[in-house]
Amino acid sequence: MANRSFRALMALALTALAAGCVAPTPPAPPPTPAPVRRAPVALPPVLVRDWRDAPLTPGDWHWAGGVAWYGAGAPLLTLRCTRPGAELTLQIAGTGQAAAAAPLMVSFTTTALVAPESGTRSADGGAVVRMAVRDPLLDAMAFSRGRFMIAAEGLPPVIAPSWPEVSRAIEACRTPG
Repeated sequence: MANRSFRALMALALTALAAGCVAPTPPAPPPTPAPVRRAPVALPPVLVRDWRDAPLTPGDWHWAGGVAWYGAGAPLLTLRCTRPGAELTLQIAGTGQAAAAAPLMVSFTTTALVAPESGTRSADGGAVVRMAVRDPLLDAMAFSRGRFMIAAEGLPPVIAPSWPEVSRAIEACRTPG
């Protein structure tokens, strides 16, 4: 009888041991929360520390009849040669009251482009600048590491690329004939 109880006890122990080897069923995962709807957040505008890092003013340079102009649609900048005085006229388009002085920024310097005594206003409120055809500022515009900026007070700044049309207008004015 002791043998029988021992066998029953062993069978019970082996059954308990085998039951312990079975992996328990994992608990059910918690329910997924409903997504929270959030209003889109407007990002602040990117502030540019240096005008050379700012995007170009939209537009392209064009050349026709000895005149180069830059813009998308209406010209923002116009370069025109006035032969009798051997001057190059730079017109900065705008509306409102433009200042008589406009800084010209090229890759290596900033210069006051229009002196009050030589600057006039265009019919649309922009500025008109007359520069001697041999003025070194013209060369600075043409060779200004890809861009230059004109920021007349009272007008939005124009950041234009130094494309061949700029050089072409300058050279056409310098060439006799």
